[in-house]
Amino acid sequence: MFFPNPSTNGTFTIESDQSVVQIEVFSPEGRLVKVETPSSEVRMWNISTSDWNAGVYFVNVQYASGAIFAHRIVIR
Repeated sequence: MFFPNPSTNGTFTIESDQSVVQIEVFSPEGRLVKVETPSSEVRMWNISTSDWNAGVYFVNVQYASGAIFAHRIVIR
């Protein structure tokens, strides 16, 4: 779950009930802007967007099972 979307307050949150091994965020131009490697105990991550330009960002969440979930987040 990603919220809020669109994000207008300088942050967005990712919440998962599965074990996450990596979170990658790409800019609208395809540039990697953020990589998180969370510990397995954490189920919620707050990602700061305060220094990002407005636009549509692409978030890849990789789970311990190997599955990758791709999502778009709008930053205003």
